[in-house]
This record gives sequence, structure tokens and C-alpha cells, in this order.
Amino acid sequence: SSASSRGLLILLAAHS
Repeated sequence: SSASSRGLLILLAAHS
């Protein structure tokens, strides 16, 4: 139910 939170985490991981 917190898709935005998960997307943000994935974005951060992908940026790393």
C-alpha cells in the first residue's frame, strides 16, 4: 500500500 515509498527506495538503489 506504500508503492511510492518502495519506488523511492528502488530509485535510490538503482542510482547507487
